[in-house]
Amino acid sequence: SRYERENAFPLDSQQCASANHFGSALMRPFEPWRNTDGLNNQYTDNMFVYAPRPTCSMVTECGSKYLFCDRSHGAPRCASKLRIGAMCGGYASENPCYNGVCQSGVCVAMANIPVTTRPPPVFTTLPPAAQPQNQNCYNEHECCGTWQAKGECARNPGYMNAWCKASCGQCRPNYDLRRECADRHPNCVRWSRAGECTRNPYWMTENCRQSCNKCGRSRAQVCGGGAQQQQQPQRPGPARPAKCDSPGCFNENICCQFWGIQGQCNRNATWMACNCKVSCGYCIPQDYYYGTCDDYHNDCPQWAQRGECQKNPWMLENCKFSCQTCLTNFELRQMCGGGRGGRFGRDVAADKNLDFSFFSMKDGFGMPAPDLM
Repeated sequence: SRYERENAFPLDSQQCASANHFGSALMRPFEPWRNTDGLNNQYTDNMFVYAPRPTCSMVTECGSKYLFCDRSHGAPRCASKLRIGAMCGGYASENPCYNGVCQSGVCVAMANIPVTTRPPPVFTTLPPAAQPQNQNCYNEHECCGTWQAKGECARNPGYMNAWCKASCGQCRPNYDLRRECADRHPNCVRWSRAGECTRNPYWMTENCRQSCNKCGRSRAQVCGGGAQQQQQPQRPGPARPAKCDSPGCFNENICCQFWGIQGQCNRNATWMACNCKVSCGYCIPQDYYYGTCDDYHNDCPQWAQRGECQKNPWMLENCKFSCQTCLTNFELRQMCGGGRGGRFGRDVAADKNLDFSFFSMKDGFGMPAPDLM
């Protein structure tokens, strides 16, 4: 079903697939999209445009060199051309052969093609070609234009080139980027009626401004730099917080991959980049296989004996064998839904002698201190 397609993404497992294929990892080379976005109904419903069905009435016959118009078998229809050596009897006047002709009921290659001698090339200096317009050239945030004017494309290229492609000149849009109040996509009205202005506010506010009724305040006023500035300007922060007390390539919480699938790697980027580095694709583990029920650190047994499983949420994610916290997909969803996890999630925590508050979004405690010899 459509619901299952969106929500049945498997748990991350480095033994089954590269960490680049984890659900919340960046969908390369289509950043800032995440892999789970490819299963989203909005993606599959709106991001594909299919070519019209080929017909014999097209200007060039069937619109493709690999097709021909079959007029010998009922109503005219487009069919695939036949390879050299295939049987081609039964056709009246059309030529069904690809790179050949039909002779004595068999497709044969065309022979005696005259060879022409080309004149030597003449090199001329031409001005650089204009970048072609791109039908998928959009900013992902309404403040992109303001950030670009402040020089963020040069100072913060990693973020800006992914999230503000149009403003930073990474592509050439097929709409006027300077228009303050306009819909930039032909489906804006339909998406607005479907509630996307609320569900997808960043993209819709930037690209469907008219349909989302966002024309009352300019982008400059919202993002800073306007004459009637009413809030502090936003600015794209670095991929990681300035101070992140999370050494090594580890998630800080067992709920990281669930939060990532919920979209937190984008919506709560700074916190997730520090506390859920593996699930959000900011690093790839080299010393262990993420997703297994093993201990990811050699000292896990000693830490578990010290009682760290009951004191430190880092242990539940990275010492699953010693802490006995290898949860199923269903258990993980129930536990990590916070208050929405309901009684079942709390019962699982109680059965495993775990603090239910560990399954909430707060700064990690970090790896336990080493044992003193």
